[in-house]
Amino acid sequence: MQVIRRTWMWAILVIILLFTAWFQISIMWKYSTDREDISFLYLDGHRVLFGENPYVRVLEGDMRDNNKYTTYFPAFIELSFVTQRYYFREYGVWLALWRWIFLLCYLGMIILLFWWGKSVQAPLLAIFSALLWTFNRWTLYLQQVSGMDILPIFCLLISLYLLTRKHALARWGSWAFFGLSLALKQIAIFLFPLYLIYEYHRAENHKLRQVLVCAASIVAIPLLSSLPFMVQNLNGFLLSILFSLTRSSQQFPPSALSLDMFLGLADLPARIPMIVLMLAIYAAAWQYANRVKINTSSMLIFLIFVSFNPILFNQYVPWFILLIPLALFEWMTTEKVGETAEY
Repeated sequence: MQVIRRTWMWAILVIILLFTAWFQISIMWKYSTDREDISFLYLDGHRVLFGENPYVRVLEGDMRDNNKYTTYFPAFIELSFVTQRYYFREYGVWLALWRWIFLLCYLGMIILLFWWGKSVQAPLLAIFSALLWTFNRWTLYLQQVSGMDILPIFCLLISLYLLTRKHALARWGSWAFFGLSLALKQIAIFLFPLYLIYEYHRAENHKLRQVLVCAASIVAIPLLSSLPFMVQNLNGFLLSILFSLTRSSQQFPPSALSLDMFLGLADLPARIPMIVLMLAIYAAAWQYANRVKINTSSMLIFLIFVSFNPILFNQYVPWFILLIPLALFEWMTTEKVGETAEY
């Protein structure tokens, strides 16, 4: 019976993988991306190729209205530059390359979600997780527009998975992959305090030193990737990164208004409800670290982000969707081993 169950589980996984690959290649890749974010990331790489700094464009604006400014950390821009520098300069060819890379990331995430669910002895939950992540409407949107978010989301998934491993090298790997996720797109920056909080509680000795090592390891990759642009124009780089905190929500109003819009708040005050609730999650994570683990806390942080952030784009939601099965995996583990469960 065990052999039969394992066989049909793997058969379902193979079907999901094959269908996902076919779905993207035959349907999603027909969608035009000329005005999507991926095309502007291509342009940023193109600017670097010709010696321009894409971060200085923000200096021409008012820090409120977005003119497709470069607001991410530069790791993907550097990848865009490198791939254009070597043989993939024309946009269509460049996009085809990255679509294949994104597809491999999607398939890798399905496999890892399935494996993680199987490792906590929840095969049905493993299948549910793979299906939920792959075919929910927001992930489909990400596939449709060839959203590069799949790269940092994949890195975050690997990071959180490695945190469940007991080997010391896995912990270092977790920090490195989280740093890489931030270097590609810093949406997960709200989880940074959680990594430090749980590392403090996890460390048996020299807690403060371990937290500092964790912080330095996470920050290293975003910092190193940013140094060339910081040296070239520090003001432009910092204002570009901070633009997400000051840009007007009126330019891209969501269909469902957030609390700040009903209250008439704008700019930084509009972020106050979100910040207050996130601070409450950090406090709860600190106080109940043995019971509320990092996947659950991360899911709640992103729930607050998509519910209260004044700016809401479709590509934000898959970050939250991913964390739902991870929290379920965590609850399964906690239920089995109680207070000694790994986060």
